[in-house]
Amino acid sequence: MNAKAQQKMIVIRAILTVICFAGGFVVPLLFLLAAFFASTIYNIVDPKPDPPVDAW
Repeated sequence: MNAKAQQKMIVIRAILTVICFAGGFVVPLLFLLAAFFASTIYNIVDPKPDPPVDAW
């Protein structure tokens, strides 16, 4: 394997590593954002009535 091909492999591996690392960080973040927005939208669309103060 000549030096140029080896350098190309290192660059590709570095890019893949960065993508995997960023993906592993971004996906949970997106999931949390999606859950937050879903709950917010659900509360706007279907507001729950306030619980009565004198429940007893």
